[in-house]
Amino acid sequence: MTLICCPACGYSKDVPAERLPADLSSIRCPKCQKVFAHECRDENASQPRSESGRTILVTCPHCQDEKRIAADRLPPGRHQLRCWQCGESFEYLQQEPLPANQAAVEEEAAGALPPVIDLFSRSWQLYQRRVWTLLGIYLLTVLAPGFLVGILAAVGIPLVAAAGGEPGIGIGLLGFLLILLVAGLVTWGMSGMIVATVDARAGIREALKLGWQRFWAFGWMFFLLSFIVAGGFFLLVVPAFIFMTWFLFAQYVLVDEDERGMSALLKSREYVRGYFWEVLLRLLVLWVAVFFLTMLLGWIPWVGTLFQMLLFPFTLLYQFLVFSDIRRARGGRLKFFCTTRQKLTWIGIAALGFLVLPVALWLGDVPQQFSRYKLAWQLQSRGVNLQQPANGNQPTEVSEERFGLEPEAPVSIDREEYRNLLRQAQVGFTEGGVSLGPAALRLDQFWEGSSPHLWLKVRVAPLPNLELAGDTAVTVRINQVLGDGGSNQYDPSNMLEKDFFRQVALTPAADGGHEGYRDVHLRPGTSAGEISRISGALELRLPLGIKTLSLTPSHMGEEFSLGGHRFAFKGMQHGTVELDFPGGIEPLLQLVGYNSDGRPLAEAGTSWSETNGVTTLTGHFQGDLFTIKLIMAREFLREEYPFELMTGE
Repeated sequence: MTLICCPACGYSKDVPAERLPADLSSIRCPKCQKVFAHECRDENASQPRSESGRTILVTCPHCQDEKRIAADRLPPGRHQLRCWQCGESFEYLQQEPLPANQAAVEEEAAGALPPVIDLFSRSWQLYQRRVWTLLGIYLLTVLAPGFLVGILAAVGIPLVAAAGGEPGIGIGLLGFLLILLVAGLVTWGMSGMIVATVDARAGIREALKLGWQRFWAFGWMFFLLSFIVAGGFFLLVVPAFIFMTWFLFAQYVLVDEDERGMSALLKSREYVRGYFWEVLLRLLVLWVAVFFLTMLLGWIPWVGTLFQMLLFPFTLLYQFLVFSDIRRARGGRLKFFCTTRQKLTWIGIAALGFLVLPVALWLGDVPQQFSRYKLAWQLQSRGVNLQQPANGNQPTEVSEERFGLEPEAPVSIDREEYRNLLRQAQVGFTEGGVSLGPAALRLDQFWEGSSPHLWLKVRVAPLPNLELAGDTAVTVRINQVLGDGGSNQYDPSNMLEKDFFRQVALTPAADGGHEGYRDVHLRPGTSAGEISRISGALELRLPLGIKTLSLTPSHMGEEFSLGGHRFAFKGMQHGTVELDFPGGIEPLLQLVGYNSDGRPLAEAGTSWSETNGVTTLTGHFQGDLFTIKLIMAREFLREEYPFELMTGE
């Protein structure tokens, strides 16, 4: 390999020797376009050597540029040198040659990075020399997009309006073009700032010119860097900091070593290899210092904004010096080659991060969906009318006002009075069935087919507050459905035999009581003739200590206690009301909405969610709400009545 180095701008590149003509005497620099005489420098020969074979690495304290000089040209003592990169003079002290063992120790120490304090000091010195150039490019980068966007908007919007047609399409296209323009100007400005950071002699004009020549290279590199870091962020955040530490110096590699795209990113990672924790420490010190200084001065008008503008060039110079220290510790520029497979691997890792987010959101929604179904059973068990739309989203808004029924007034009754009433109540059927006192059952109909099932008709006495309890007032549990030979034909594994489906939906009967049906599912192949006996238990769940409370919009945001249960009135708007129940929604018997005339509105459905043990219930009504009324029970009386029903009864 032959190292080609431009004496005007310092650009260098390794070129295979066989690709250079034997009679090549001059070369045009691809960076500054200046022609210079070709001087073959074979990297296999390491560096230009003196007769003794030893060279000295000299670093300019102004621009941090490095150059190797033959040892015999710098005898021990003080020397006044001029930097070939920035043109500044500086004093260099060449010490006496070290003994072999001490030289080995210092050579080992040369692989270490300078301390952080020294890094800040050198960054400040370099910042003082380059601040106006970098700040000028920064101001152009910030102000130019806003200026041009304002001009295009002022000219483009009237033209779009005058052209007629759909204004939304024209405005959208204009907005898209403005976004592209701003992105391009910012990329160009950042390219110029990186060039000015690396090249100590470049002024504003030259830096922007060289930045424009590398515009597409910088745009592609910035896109890849953003894509990979964002993918790492979605991979639980920590990989993002690792990727940022590895690939941050790709921008300096692109300018100083002419590596493009993924090659620049992977070469940056190769430089950091072995120095990861040292580099991360130096970057964290910078980031934390910038964060606290910005927080401290950001609240001061103008001062905070000015400070942020002055701080950005410092961060670029600081990061460049970290990169220079790593390269110096490694003994100079690395020879690096990456395969297409390595490039695609990192793009695949970043893409995996973007896939993790939707998968995580989907998996996170599964427990929530299960919780909604569970809450649906609870709401149905209270008698709340659940009317969800077909797409499973929130119930659609109903603008037409429709009216419902006023709930019955609660009856004040204690536990002992209720039990006495249950002991005295007697209900039965005129033909067949079994009486359990306050309730009765009979076999009503058998359904054959691939999923055989039968109906048990249930009749309940006219008990106080039964309608307020809703469909959960009566539950029928089946133990056995005996067939020929004593085999149990009941199928408890059927999906329609879950707790929710064991409840009996009651409707008023002619005698003042209530009636309903319990659908019992059997094993496949069961016929009506082989069923001889059905056994189980009927459970009554009756509310006690019922309390009511009416609320208006003036109560929004307040917390209440009703029947010994707490809840919060979150809000009410149009036909929707929202309530929070820290202890669950089981005590809530009914939620009734009224319009401004005091008439009850028909329900339009109910939606809910549960977070950290708090159930948020949203009720929807067909009309504008003016008042809501909550009906809640302090507790419930539960009485169970075992039964055996013979098919001949």
